[in-house]
Amino acid sequence: MGERTGRPAVTHQVRGDGAQALDADAIRRRLDLEVAEIRAAVDLVAAGAARRVDLAGLLYGDILWPRMRAEAADRGVRLELRTGMDDVDHDLVVSAADVP
Repeated sequence: MGERTGRPAVTHQVRGDGAQALDADAIRRRLDLEVAEIRAAVDLVAAGAARRVDLAGLLYGDILWPRMRAEAADRGVRLELRTGMDDVDHDLVVSAADVP
């Protein structure tokens, strides 16, 4: 895990048993998963199937939020970033733009 962010550090070092400690592919898969979760929540809200969806425990929410916020706004959906108490994980509140 990264020292301050709680995110996995990108490394290509090989451990004594020959396995990589963590590779860039693992991080890319996690980012792809979080993007898919955000888009699914935006789809639900934009379709009117939900007025609000809370996504909790996103490791990369703070990185994804600016780009995803713009995409959501184009569909009449608001994304609000909330940082957890430990500053490690992030929550996103996905809601219809007219919900207070």
